[in-house]
Amino acid sequence: MTMPFAELTDVWRTYVTEDNLFRYEPLKKDISSQEVLKRYLASPIPPEASRELRTADFVNKYNCQVILAALEHLEEARKNKNGVKGIKGFFDEMKYTISGKTLTLQEFESLGVRMGVPEVHFGYNCASKGCPPFRREAYTEENVIRMLNENARIYLGKKTRAEGRKIRTSDLFFWFPDDFFQISYVFHPFRFRELLTAYLLARLPAEHEAISMLKEVPSTLIMLPARDWDWSLNEAKD
Repeated sequence: MTMPFAELTDVWRTYVTEDNLFRYEPLKKDISSQEVLKRYLASPIPPEASRELRTADFVNKYNCQVILAALEHLEEARKNKNGVKGIKGFFDEMKYTISGKTLTLQEFESLGVRMGVPEVHFGYNCASKGCPPFRREAYTEENVIRMLNENARIYLGKKTRAEGRKIRTSDLFFWFPDDFFQISYVFHPFRFRELLTAYLLARLPAEHEAISMLKEVPSTLIMLPARDWDWSLNEAKD
């Protein structure tokens, strides 16, 4: 079975801008492109699919459903400083049919992590400006690991900063520590710091300001969430 990646890429290239924002109003008027997203959501994954194909499919479907749901609540999301997050139950109560299963976005997101690729968190886009980059092409079996790692490098480069003996980095690590490291940062703070340090060293650009601190004094660092998530709608202003 051939997954409809090319059709999905065509939609993203039309409605995702070069700076990773989304053109909601034009898509709202484009019924045929909305149908592409709906067909993709309904498309089954082959039972023999590889881990990479399943990972790509989860990220694509999550992003498709978020966009379609955002279109349904567009006016409310525009008025709310927290975008779609400010819509009651958007992520954790409203049910959607994805690949024949009825789930909340939160439930579907957690299923994707079971593929054993925690970097899906750098591919999921929750229709907010604070999210990792919304790519202008579909994730596929061939490109998904590369693209997710690229997203991580770009996103962590922006979200990680050194403040004295403190390193602030993406909230994602603190929201989903078990997904990344299989531990709680509350109950295992030293192990969490050790694992997060190694993770950042492997993914931050070599010239990043935090690299020297991560290498030289990892045992004295305090790891903190950035707490600067921008939940406002990631809408491009045409």
